[in-house]
Amino acid sequence: MSSRPPVDAGEVVKVKVDTPGPAGAGLAHWEDYVIYVRGGEPGKTYQVKIRHVGRTFAEGDIVG
Repeated sequence: MSSRPPVDAGEVVKVKVDTPGPAGAGLAHWEDYVIYVRGGEPGKTYQVKIRHVGRTFAEGDIVG
């Protein structure tokens, strides 16, 4: 993986939640980068707006 995350805050991406994550978030991946989706359910695909970008993961909210 490159040193720069593949998403930016405010960007909307389509991801499929793979597994349950911490605190009610679903865990998804975008180009091998972890995205925690608040309220995401495993097996479902969502449009997610990225609200926080870290070095190794991002957090996002479902928008559609």
